[in-house]
Amino acid sequence: MIDKISKWLIYLAYYLDDNKKYKEVKKFFYNLLNNQKFKGKLYFDFFMIFLVLVSITILIYDVKHPLDETFYNFEYFILTVFLIEYIARVWVYNDVRNIIIKYNEDANFLGLNFNLKKVFLQIISKKFEYIMSPLAIIDLLALLPSFRAFRILRIFLLFRLFKLFRYARSINEFMKVLIDKKFEIFTLIFLVGFIVFVSSVAIYVFEGELQESKINTFFDALYWSLVTVSTVGYGDIFPITSEGRFIAIILIISGIAVISFSTSIVASAFSEKLYELKESRLKAEVEKINNYIVICGFGRVGQIMAKKLYEAGDKFVIVDSDRQKIELAKSRNFLALEADAKKSFVLNELGIGSGAKTILCLTNNDMVNIYITLSARSLDKNIKIISRVSSKVSEKKFFLAGANRVIYPFETTALAATEYMGQPVAFEAIHEIVSGTKKVLVEDIEIKEGSFLDNTQVGNINFDKFKVILFGVLRKNNLDLDLGNYFDLSTKHFIFNPKSNFLLKSGDSLIVFGNKLSISHIKVKIEKSILNTKN
Repeated sequence: MIDKISKWLIYLAYYLDDNKKYKEVKKFFYNLLNNQKFKGKLYFDFFMIFLVLVSITILIYDVKHPLDETFYNFEYFILTVFLIEYIARVWVYNDVRNIIIKYNEDANFLGLNFNLKKVFLQIISKKFEYIMSPLAIIDLLALLPSFRAFRILRIFLLFRLFKLFRYARSINEFMKVLIDKKFEIFTLIFLVGFIVFVSSVAIYVFEGELQESKINTFFDALYWSLVTVSTVGYGDIFPITSEGRFIAIILIISGIAVISFSTSIVASAFSEKLYELKESRLKAEVEKINNYIVICGFGRVGQIMAKKLYEAGDKFVIVDSDRQKIELAKSRNFLALEADAKKSFVLNELGIGSGAKTILCLTNNDMVNIYITLSARSLDKNIKIISRVSSKVSEKKFFLAGANRVIYPFETTALAATEYMGQPVAFEAIHEIVSGTKKVLVEDIEIKEGSFLDNTQVGNINFDKFKVILFGVLRKNNLDLDLGNYFDLSTKHFIFNPKSNFLLKSGDSLIVFGNKLSISHIKVKIEKSILNTKN
């Protein structure tokens, strides 16, 4: 019988291990319950918070109002959801099939028999490891109030409030702050317990035998001591002897010291973690956006790049290990994180491999930039990487590391200065266009199929009429025999100053200089011509 069960378990384990559908379902539930980056988890958390708050509302309403069948049915619905969630969390905590498969393969390798008892104990041990975790205990206790026949169990409904720890990040962060100070908190608890116990014994000894005293039991003494040390002082129980009042004076002074000590613990904990809490909120904001750019380094180049992206309306995130630079970025309302971009887990948190589409390595250190490039490429094979390089000597290393493009800020500056010395008027004109000091833009205008520019020669277009200047044409890599002067790009070719007989095609892009209004006018006319063609 045991052999049949063992064979059946081994078969089932290998079957599930090869079953893609089973793995997908389990991965879905794992992401839904544990993966903060999973989109569906946010809605799930809100739904669970709603159920928790509704169940507590029902408890409060039930104190003075009888519940009808609708309330009971909804309570059973909440119980069912909580029970399914609890079972699902136990299920996704670990893979039972892996335990069975590993033990079976180890047994076969050593020539031993499959020991069902040992495997069963390993499975139970792993599941029990989760069941005994604090949050799992809270989940289990939150199910008990459904047994309404035992009225005392209704108090466990309060444990449903503790379930909020699972779904609210801010509460989790608050608990982490306190956990980091657990030594100080345990010391405080021990001190308060010692003071309360000693004062309870003393007040009970002095006043427990007096008939006119309100301290009739040791529990009364404990209650009075705890109320007094907390400086609450309800006044329902108070000492009547001189000795008792002296103990009260000592206890009040001790209470002030305890409160000061506890306040300093919490204040110091939050002052240390406050910046981390802010960073966690920023990471949560990063998770909400898609198709954004990651800027590594907020130096002079990074600041200029961020400004241009901000003006263009692009989404981006700045990361730098220098806190002052991060504070500067935040003062400009940029989304910025203080972190070391060389670390793979930081890049992973920033969305490399998920939400980020481009990463700019703009630190002033080539070694740092190349390390970021390597890490980013290892996380995402398709992400676009543009890196700053100090000199052309390092260019090959960056391309080998996975960079798509490299920029030379110092060399570019030197070339610009040279051009300024030779043609200052032309240089200043281009500088004003690029820097935006004049209301002149460099814009690309896509030629759409069916528009008035489609299958039209450049010479037949009156650019003067539109008050723009044609600079060049971008075309995909389907080369014609004669393009004139062109430059190879990654996926396109740039044809500078095309000939008058150059035939434009849909998919091309015109690169033009012009006023914003002029360029908008051309784009509107393109759309209108497409509509006219369709009609």
